Amino acid sequence: MGPIGFVVDVSPIAIPATFQQNGRVARVACSASARCPALGAGAPALRCVAGACDPDPVPIDLGVTAAVDLGAYSSVFAAVSGNVSQVTVTRAAWQAAAMGLRIPVGTIELFWGPESATGIPADGVRRLGAVPALTFDAQGAAAGDVALDAAGNAALSNHFLHVSRRFRLFARAVVDLTPGGPLPAGRASIQLRLTVRAETRLLR
Repeated sequence: MGPIGFVVDVSPIAIPATFQQNGRVARVACSASARCPALGAGAPALRCVAGACDPDPVPIDLGVTAAVDLGAYSSVFAAVSGNVSQVTVTRAAWQAAAMGLRIPVGTIELFWGPESATGIPADGVRRLGAVPALTFDAQGAAAGDVALDAAGNAALSNHFLHVSRRFRLFARAVVDLTPGGPLPAGRASIQLRLTVRAETRLLR
């Protein structure tokens, strides 16, 4: 089922010119007596780590997908609608492509929620799994399988069976800038494909 797409865009992370040096995150010394400055609204907080002002990791919500309908991907669900005994996501594969992304992107957490959910904090939203930190090859590509969350996946199966075949997906990435490292720039696209198994009752 899919592809279902998200985009990681790090450009909104604000790094003031005063904390830039030669096109990189400035390396500013700090100590117990020389505290790190506040960078202002939209910028990460700074902590003194190993004698340098280190930006805190920045979480980035990747937006809300349109409602996903299992029936739109397979006519099987319509044909056996009343006789389905179990619906399970058995695999979630992902592919990513770098589009000028200049900084590392850490673990991307995936969540699912009912069609009415508008964001990760909404009622009924559960963790589905995680995409590991993105490591691109020379062609700017990466791929792998989502590490599915057993409890969240079981809750999604229950949703499919007893509530609705429609749901939404959400994602949140974490970007960790480093002193002396590249400034945030560029994007990466991520495509998900879900493998769903349906079990039916015997008809008599």
